Amino acid sequence: MWRTTGTSLFMIDSRLQASALVALLAAGGIHGANIAEPKAIVGQWNDADGNRVVLREGNWNGKVGFGFAKIRAKHGIHEIGSVRFVTTNPAGGEQEGTRRVYLAYANRQECNSGICRYVESVPVRAVVEFSFASVYYGVKLDDVVGVLTTYCLNEDKAHDCPPWVDAALARPAPGLGDVLGTVLSYLPLSPGPGRPR
Repeated sequence: MWRTTGTSLFMIDSRLQASALVALLAAGGIHGANIAEPKAIVGQWNDADGNRVVLREGNWNGKVGFGFAKIRAKHGIHEIGSVRFVTTNPAGGEQEGTRRVYLAYANRQECNSGICRYVESVPVRAVVEFSFASVYYGVKLDDVVGVLTTYCLNEDKAHDCPPWVDAALARPAPGLGDVLGTVLSYLPLSPGPGRPR
């Protein structure tokens, strides 16, 4: 039951609050809310081998999940372009059963008096499931699953990527770096064991 007073709308039955909020969000009533259905495709493209890569909204409950919801919440990657860059590695990814695993690097540089050097390279891995599933982590798909996750291989085993990684991958400036001093690549650029100096 609804009651209006002037231009305000009040709910009398509290059981309707949740569904009313969902309807308000779906209508775009609150800015910045992400209410995509878990099955929704939020991005798609082809990898270097021509395989169709699907990025779904997915879900994440704090322990398990998949897709962009998991990538944002667990790994701190907020740009679809970051996922896309990793999965378009010219090497095409490595086949693991019905999955492909892709790798790219976010490289951070520091500049002093016009001389720049790479100080950190973070490997970023993406895992894409190309098999069909009726239901995946509680989401009814009846389609290919798509991107399961994208994450940094941090030396300290932290779940989140450093904040500069998203900028390096999502907004590339090949060979030049961006204002944050980051460059993307498919090879590490910072000094380290077996890495160029």
